[in-house]
Amino acid sequence: MFDHLPILVSASQVKSKVKSWRAFGEKIAFVPTRGSLHEGHVSLIREAQRLAERVLVSVYSNGETRDRDNDLDLLDQERVDAIYTPTEASFFPPGFALRIDVAGLSDVMEGRDDPERLRTQTLVILKQVIQAQPDLLLICESNWQQLALVRRVLQDLDMAIDVQSVPASRDDDGIAYSAALSALSDDERRTARRLFPSLRSAAEAVAADDGAADAAAAEAAAALREAGAEVDYVEVRAERSLAAAAERGEEPLRVFGAIRVGGHRLLDSVAVGG
Repeated sequence: MFDHLPILVSASQVKSKVKSWRAFGEKIAFVPTRGSLHEGHVSLIREAQRLAERVLVSVYSNGETRDRDNDLDLLDQERVDAIYTPTEASFFPPGFALRIDVAGLSDVMEGRDDPERLRTQTLVILKQVIQAQPDLLLICESNWQQLALVRRVLQDLDMAIDVQSVPASRDDDGIAYSAALSALSDDERRTARRLFPSLRSAAEAVAADDGAADAAAAEAAAALREAGAEVDYVEVRAERSLAAAAERGEEPLRVFGAIRVGGHRLLDSVAVGG
């Protein structure tokens, strides 16, 4: 079914495949995923194909049940150059003890609400990057905190990998594609589609007056609760350091939001002045 598509299952296979590409001087882009692929992943892959000669996509499910055949079929259709499907056991063998903890980046927002999930997902990406040594790493802007955390760790480790942020791909309701999106009922979707415009309104208010960051975030959170969402947070923070708006210096700002709708969790973010 996937005769032309190399499916790599170990770090040694990834290194060998990348070495063969580099022998021809080809530029390599890497797109990490957790499976359950959707249109958002497709936009990442197509951007990677635009920027590089070779595209490696990982599918790491962290032991969760995923529709692997559908994922492989989609990647086959998109003509990626290789797929990396590492197992949880290969990533976290007995005795594995490393944790990712970057002050100011891994202890706010997602790191405050679900720190283990954020750190584990970030560590998985970083291990794969170290194994593959790509020229480019592409991450969706809807998961901006992870993007900022990965970028900072690679910078601090002097790893010359170009981390590219790709704007979120959205459905007709303006909801950023995610694994949760397809599970929303019609009523839940009506609530979920308020996330992006609420964050955008807050961003516009902050662009007009950056001293209004807290008030704008509070107003957006109130609007989301009124729409029926459970709000985990709406915050205005610096794009790279994730410092609070009042402490960000000259950094650009971004409005971040996380909500729960019918048991499904949705993340999004909007640049201030973007």
